[in-house]
Amino acid sequence: MWKVLVANRGEIAIRIFRSAIELGWQTVALYTNDDASHTAYADEVVLLDSPSQYMDPEHLVQIAHRTKCTHVHPGYGFLSEDPRLASLLSHTNITFVGPSEEGLKISSNKMLSREFAASLGLSIAPGGRVSSAADVRRFVGTMGSQPFPVIIKALDGGGGRGIRVVHGGPEIEGAFDRFQKMVEIAPSTLPEEVVRPLLAAALDMARHLRYSGLGTFEFLVNSQSHEWVFMEINPRIQVEHTITEEIMNLDLVRIQLLLSIPGTSLADVLPQHARTPLPPRGYAIQLRLIAEDPRQSFKLSTGHFTPSTFSWPSGRGVRVDTWLTTGPSNMEPLQEYLIGTDFDSLLAKLIVHGDTHEEARSRALRALGEVRIPPDLKTNVNMLAGVMKHPHWKHGKVHTTWLESHFEEVMDFGQKSALGHPYHSLSPTPLAFNLTQLSSFASSSQLEFANPQESTHVASPLAGKIVELHPALLAPAGSEHVVRRGETLAVVSVMKMENVISAPSSGKAKL
Repeated sequence: MWKVLVANRGEIAIRIFRSAIELGWQTVALYTNDDASHTAYADEVVLLDSPSQYMDPEHLVQIAHRTKCTHVHPGYGFLSEDPRLASLLSHTNITFVGPSEEGLKISSNKMLSREFAASLGLSIAPGGRVSSAADVRRFVGTMGSQPFPVIIKALDGGGGRGIRVVHGGPEIEGAFDRFQKMVEIAPSTLPEEVVRPLLAAALDMARHLRYSGLGTFEFLVNSQSHEWVFMEINPRIQVEHTITEEIMNLDLVRIQLLLSIPGTSLADVLPQHARTPLPPRGYAIQLRLIAEDPRQSFKLSTGHFTPSTFSWPSGRGVRVDTWLTTGPSNMEPLQEYLIGTDFDSLLAKLIVHGDTHEEARSRALRALGEVRIPPDLKTNVNMLAGVMKHPHWKHGKVHTTWLESHFEEVMDFGQKSALGHPYHSLSPTPLAFNLTQLSSFASSSQLEFANPQESTHVASPLAGKIVELHPALLAPAGSEHVVRRGETLAVVSVMKMENVISAPSSGKAKL
């Protein structure tokens, strides 16, 4: 029996638990006070003294030993790219679900991975490590007469934070602000002949690293000239793995867990991809719903909220990964959610899939229209709707700094989209009602059940609506009519099917 400690929290922990449960693995969750929604999906739970212990590899290894785990899965963020955790586990009988310690040392270091790519003959952009605007200016000074544009990429960004394009000297100072990616799409809208060499380069690097597990090899591509350079490796499951799963019809976490079992090969878990990978199907879009106010410089929005004030979209081609969940039905539901400052501000990932780019876009708008959140919680939901509604997105004309240059347009589109969407004709608060009767009759006294001991009673074999009666039963009160055996007394309609009630014997009907 395999048993995995998930050294993470939130929606990614839930994502891992679900795949592990389907494989029949035992699971262990970590949590802190006021952040426990993900623990509802685990077999065992361990309380941490503080959020900082998620970053303590020695403490995590101790917990894995104490709970008799066979595996530790780091999720993403926290220690997923830190060779220390993999190194500590390499000296135990506990498996790190991720690359080897040696492979992680290169792939997790952006500067070392650039050098590694260059050693294989891959193109890399000129670059260096900087820690201030002054460092950037010194670097620019070494690049000749046309040094711009320059891209500043956070060395330890994570979660899509920290890539900025600088087109001139005056922009350098502001380029150190961190930004969160909000929208991801798969597959790439680039032509297949442009993407093919990138895939070949990624596979070549993975083979030389003897890379095992999930990972993302990232490149920068000039959309006009189609020139490309290697940028970095993310040796972990990525936030945007969901859209890859949708277009490839794969459970990447399941594959990752199976590959961590000794003696298991990629051909064992992906036999249909062993020779020739299947092509992607359709398009998928991931929208990151974040607790921040775009109108207030993306200021974080916090507070305590009850589960009943949230409602998520569903339906064909819509998936929601969120930590704002009440958990399985056999668990006591949480009474309150705390959206605070200890962790990432991501509330949910809305993932939509469609056969075409336009179908995925329109489905994303529909899904955003079904999102219900507390009115005093500020989010980027209107901004996401504005991006989907904007003609530039529709026609594939967005770029790295597009959102900054079209902010007001996007917000206007988003506001109009939200107000004009048919779902917003619905009440923003839950509807309440009381069930007082199960019958459409005014009162139950009008219902009379047949007495099997009474020969004058004729029982209907089922409950329904009477749509036809014998003329004798429609005669004025006080009259008397003959009814012959076998004649139709009544026709009862149930679910559009008509059922005939026949007279069991001849007699007189007295009214």
